[in-house]
Amino acid sequence: MKRLNIFIIVIMSGISASLIGIVFMQNMSESKSSSSLDYDMQQINSICQNPQINGDGENVTVTCPHPTNYTNEQNALPLPTYKRTICSSTYGCSGHYIYMPQIPSDLLTESQKQQVIDQVLNFTDLKQKYPTIRVGAFQIKSHADQWFAEINFLIPNCNWYPSSTVNLNTMQIVSSDQMQTQDPCKNTYKK
Repeated sequence: MKRLNIFIIVIMSGISASLIGIVFMQNMSESKSSSSLDYDMQQINSICQNPQINGDGENVTVTCPHPTNYTNEQNALPLPTYKRTICSSTYGCSGHYIYMPQIPSDLLTESQKQQVIDQVLNFTDLKQKYPTIRVGAFQIKSHADQWFAEINFLIPNCNWYPSSTVNLNTMQIVSSDQMQTQDPCKNTYKK
């Protein structure tokens, strides 16, 4: 009888420990999902103010609306949308998900792209200085509620690759490394 009582006590202790472990694990997973949601909202709020969040689970998209006082738009472009994607990076991730911009393939027509390129070339006098200049890359990127074009140029026989960034909503040149006092190609460029 004494063995039976010890056996029952051992079994009951094991069951109690298992139940405590299960309750502890549930509390940990609830706090983890809560902190995961907090981190997700921090990431979303770092992308844009007053985000419009659509979908749930794996299919979450975030659209960044313009501020209520926003009026400085030359091109009627759609608002940037970011899709929640599982992060896979060679260098590691700060969280489980990242928000990737969804860039429509038809955001700009070829004519509009050429207009952006011509604006940069005319503003910087690059076409005049280097008639054989050509576009090396034209990338569309987004930040918050704005679209940007990053343009890299190639100048034959020169080791200088000028680039510019243009806000596509306002058509303003945001940055450009063409404004140099000395000609970086003067010893190598042949017209």
